[in-house]
Amino acid sequence: MAGYGVAAVAAVLVLYPVFFLFQAALDVGDPQVRPPTAYGFDNFNGIFQYPQILLNTLTVSVAATVMALVFGFVMAWILTRTNVPGRHLFEQLMAVPYYLTPLLGALAWSLLGSPESGFINQIWRALGGNGHLIDINTAYGIAWVMALFEGSVAFVMIAAVMKSMDPALEEASQIMGASRLRTMLRITLPLVVPGVLGAAIFVFAEMLGSFAAAPRARDCPAAIMSSPRRSTSWSSNIRRRSRSRPPWACRCLR
Repeated sequence: MAGYGVAAVAAVLVLYPVFFLFQAALDVGDPQVRPPTAYGFDNFNGIFQYPQILLNTLTVSVAATVMALVFGFVMAWILTRTNVPGRHLFEQLMAVPYYLTPLLGALAWSLLGSPESGFINQIWRALGGNGHLIDINTAYGIAWVMALFEGSVAFVMIAAVMKSMDPALEEASQIMGASRLRTMLRITLPLVVPGVLGAAIFVFAEMLGSFAAAPRARDCPAAIMSSPRRSTSWSSNIRRRSRSRPPWACRCLR
């Protein structure tokens, strides 16, 4: 009975905010009246009026998801399918980024990869290079930073699937003469596809929310690495609009 009680409390704490979110999104009546006086989809009519913002959001989210999956899969394969020294320690360290805010990585990479003042670019120019070697203040730069953190989530999910696999299949492949790389591509990868797909969905959803921020905000990595003239994603555009008028007056896309 105690378990049912805990589940009921958790359901209330989770489902009520979700219900309120949907209610607010579908509210097309008087924004100052609660509960809503009318429901509809008018708030979503303007989504495709901003194709560049939509494209930016999807580009960064997809790029970061792919990078995170590659990073997580490679590390999971190395730490679960090879005898690399210290793999147990590295496996524990791989989970550390999950407990840290991406804000930390954004601050670090903004100091390292800013086109003008970044430490790496300063060394590049000191060695005789022109311009900048890397520019972290781009959509792909933000995707890279987020992928480094979300890659730990992909690693945990994919490594769990790899540990549950029967290693005899991979051993049989190598006995038949297949290389480690061929075994990974023909045996390991097909068997961990469910874990990879699950990680992809989770990471992509995280990217849609974690990447987006209004320029100059102090609670998201994209804010630190984006220029004030760039409204890179839907969330940054929404936040910019919400700061220019009272929250109750913001209709997000109008």
